[in-house]
Amino acid sequence: AKGSWAQGEFTATPYAARLSRAPHLQGETVTALVRFSNASGDPEAHDADRDGRGMAIKLRWDGGETDILTTTSPTFVSRTPEEFLELMLLRRPDPATGQPDMEKLGAYFAEHPESVPAVQAVLMKEPIASFATAEYFSPHAFGLVDADGNRAWVRYHLPPEAGEQRLGDDDAKALGRDYLHEE
Repeated sequence: AKGSWAQGEFTATPYAARLSRAPHLQGETVTALVRFSNASGDPEAHDADRDGRGMAIKLRWDGGETDILTTTSPTFVSRTPEEFLELMLLRRPDPATGQPDMEKLGAYFAEHPESVPAVQAVLMKEPIASFATAEYFSPHAFGLVDADGNRAWVRYHLPPEAGEQRLGDDDAKALGRDYLHEE
């Protein structure tokens, strides 16, 4: 897969501590190791391709760590790991044509109509201008447990501080194959 690493810091908002007793959500600054990636799994993919992007975050503090996975699609493309693997295998290009078998992909989406909104969310939007100006969503819900033992189900939504920014297809292509990762 194609990815780039960054390191930084994470500080949860005061509201997070009301929802969870997790150490990384109490307002103290913790180390963040972040991996930005292209969803295609092709290390040679052009960053201008209309495809999902991912941001995986490993938060580390004294005595522990946790992982957060997010994507640029507001919905996830499959319901089960098995369906996801099936779709990823169908997306692999045929060595003879360099393209996936569109007939087989069409059959998959006919059998899994719940997957279509996730694909549309990615294909209908222009390429992102930067990993830093992309909007990220958790693919599933997380159960946060507060100090009193109450559980709240949440999905992460990480909007960029500078707002979401996208580029026209031609403008993104002109920046070069690795413009997101070079930035």
